[in-house]
Amino acid sequence: MSEFPRQPAPVPEPKPKKSKLGMIFVVGGILFLCLCVTIGGILFAINTIGSQVNTVFDDINATLENPAPPTAVDLDDTVILVTPDITPVYTEPANSDPTQAPRPTETAFAEPDMSDFIPSGGLGDDILRASTWGYVFISAAISNCDITDPTKTLIEVIQQPDSAGLWKERWTVTCGDETTRAYDVVFTPESGGGTSIKVEEAK
Repeated sequence: MSEFPRQPAPVPEPKPKKSKLGMIFVVGGILFLCLCVTIGGILFAINTIGSQVNTVFDDINATLENPAPPTAVDLDDTVILVTPDITPVYTEPANSDPTQAPRPTETAFAEPDMSDFIPSGGLGDDILRASTWGYVFISAAISNCDITDPTKTLIEVIQQPDSAGLWKERWTVTCGDETTRAYDVVFTPESGGGTSIKVEEAK
């Protein structure tokens, strides 16, 4: 019997290695886009909240620093001085009709009530409370608490001023959904004048 020469077994060709570089670029690109969208969203939120807070501060500061002057309205020879949030003052005309009911000739001006704009209470003056209200407003907005009514805010002093003048207050605000959140506020007098305000959510 004749033997056939053995033929060598075919050697499989090596498979080309798949490059993972393309996959790395795709995943890196997706992560980069996610990062950009996240940063853009944060900047948009800060810009939106910042403009609202600036508007609130501008309104409060304008009211505190420059109250509207009284305006005179002439109605049938009677001058009425009208000042926002202040009781009107009536002045009788020189030739008044004696058959008409008498009008008050003088009414004391009442101080503007700032509680419509900022909460009342605590140890600070109106300007310090207005600044603090802005900080608490921002902290509440970040915590998804939409506060709109300062009259529903309770301020309690939780630490009286120490020898350096530092004191603490707790501001409890009512959110739009009628839930409450409390914020601890630390007031530190600064050597150059003014007061440093630090707000953090109460624990």
